[in-house]
Amino acid sequence: MAQIISQVVGLQNQWEQVRKIIASDLQSGSFLFAGPEGVGKKKLAQAIAQYFLCETQSGCGHCGACKRAETGVHEGLLNIDQDEDIIKMDDVLKVKEFLKLKSLSSARFIIINNAHRMNIPTSNALLKTLEEPPEGVYFFLVSSRMSGLLMTIKSRCRLIPFSVLTEEDLAQISQRNGFSMLNFSKSGQLHLVSKSQDKEFKPLIVLAATILNRIAEGKFDTLSDPQKAIVKSKDQFQDLITYLEILVRDILLTQAGFDAMTDEVYFTEYKKEIQSWAQVSPAVWSQFYQVLETKKEDLFLSPDAQLFIESLIVENLRSVMS
Repeated sequence: MAQIISQVVGLQNQWEQVRKIIASDLQSGSFLFAGPEGVGKKKLAQAIAQYFLCETQSGCGHCGACKRAETGVHEGLLNIDQDEDIIKMDDVLKVKEFLKLKSLSSARFIIINNAHRMNIPTSNALLKTLEEPPEGVYFFLVSSRMSGLLMTIKSRCRLIPFSVLTEEDLAQISQRNGFSMLNFSKSGQLHLVSKSQDKEFKPLIVLAATILNRIAEGKFDTLSDPQKAIVKSKDQFQDLITYLEILVRDILLTQAGFDAMTDEVYFTEYKKEIQSWAQVSPAVWSQFYQVLETKKEDLFLSPDAQLFIESLIVENLRSVMS
């Protein structure tokens, strides 16, 4: 067991800011941790909760309270974390039940990860509580997609902005976790580096390249069942969209004078393909990028990842290539 803050790299300013705000006014409050995915927003929220739940008010990492906070079972901590699904009313009921319980600690913390996945009824049900949390209660809403949050939710939280990590910070974390940094060394987002170690990574990149080839060649036909079966979840589909966006970004940069053969790209194994794809009109790639952005916004409203793939391939690529 250890201090959670010792696992956080590159977020000292956010750590000091939030810790000082809470320490100077131990009443209540709602915070919105907003920024790119994979930079440590949720981990920092957990570290702050551990710090104030600690028996010595220092986040020592050794006392019983710190150990329970680290494992997420502290009576003063509630984690709402839906990796793929929409955050629904059942989760709001968990929050309300948590707040009804008699507090055994001086402060209580509710961490809502991927807060942008709250649907409208869920968001509206939380508005009053976020605006005036009970005394000693702190909400940490964590989001990598602020556009998915209702304005009424954002207006009731104190915004704590996050940016991408430096390459040095990313290298430090990657070394600690045993990541090889084969790709995404300049992305500033740990989740991209970590995903590049997964066995599903390569097939997703190949699938992304297949889609781009079809756009470049102006050919429209649906993907085969084995190709569609590569994407098994909404989380993987979001990864596919991310990889497509990265490749399209490099195509557009190449068209603007960026040399894919000599300058650094995320997928070095696709340098020649990027140069080839760059021969297609920039309007085609710009339009496709907008399609990807739209689908990313809509992704978590779809009940079926496979149907969503059909939507991207059949409906949107037809409009891009027409």
